[in-house]
Amino acid sequence: MALGVLILSAYYIFQVLISNFEKIDNLGAPLGMMEWLALILGSLGTQVLGTVYHFRAVSRLESPACSDARLGLAYALGQIVRYLPGKVFGVMFQISYLRGNVGGGSVFLALLAQTAYDYSWTVAFSTIVVLSFYLASLYPLLLLLPIIMSIWMLHSRFIAERLLARIPLLKEKLELRFRHQQQNSAAAAIMTALVLAAWLPLLLGCYVALGSLLGEHLPLILALYLFSAVVSLAVVVLPSGLVIREALFAYLGTFFGIDAALLIVVGLYIRIGLTLSEVLNVLVFGLWTWLDPGNPLDPGASQ
Repeated sequence: MALGVLILSAYYIFQVLISNFEKIDNLGAPLGMMEWLALILGSLGTQVLGTVYHFRAVSRLESPACSDARLGLAYALGQIVRYLPGKVFGVMFQISYLRGNVGGGSVFLALLAQTAYDYSWTVAFSTIVVLSFYLASLYPLLLLLPIIMSIWMLHSRFIAERLLARIPLLKEKLELRFRHQQQNSAAAAIMTALVLAAWLPLLLGCYVALGSLLGEHLPLILALYLFSAVVSLAVVVLPSGLVIREALFAYLGTFFGIDAALLIVVGLYIRIGLTLSEVLNVLVFGLWTWLDPGNPLDPGASQ
């Protein structure tokens, strides 16, 4: 099924590019060095926030026998391994990398909970932005307040984790741990803030890099991209929704009168920025792990 969706998506993109070759050629000069820098740094900010959320999510479930830096490095490496292909391989690598330091069930549960929170917030946020454009009104933005409060409440009571821990493969190992978890409003606020802020660096980078290209449609286009990213990631056996994300992004934009060829080019720019940022994210957490005083490879540690 995944292969069929991939082929259809690739065919759609091919048809758009062939029929709009002249339009693409007339889009203007490619991004300059400063635009690429803004896009990559913005993408890196999003990757770092997602990684920080993850190692905090794991630590909420059990006390790991390794540092936050190593937990973050495992997650960052897993994001790269999923290109070999598919998210499932990334999860398996991450659990194997942390074996002996933290339970595989906790890593898997933290990933599931993070996905649930991230996807729910992204779909809600992008839908509200699109609805605001469709109605030409800012009133839909008022819906963000109860949604944010709901995310905080879910974090404070471990709702997503409790529900996901009922999965048969996880239930026996994880259910008892939740009996000892205490509600913590401050920690829940931090986790909620990380979820809400995760996409902001990328959006800011896109604003700087692509603002002149997209004009007044920039918020709408970015909201459509976020929505497409979430939907494409549901195909877990493919790496990061490759091709499917770009095809869906271009297709949805046509409903708002936005040129599909332009959206494919924009999607390619963002895809490159995100991919490069995933590599940089590994370097960031690899450096942190190397400099961590508790790491035996620390150059300043006693022999």
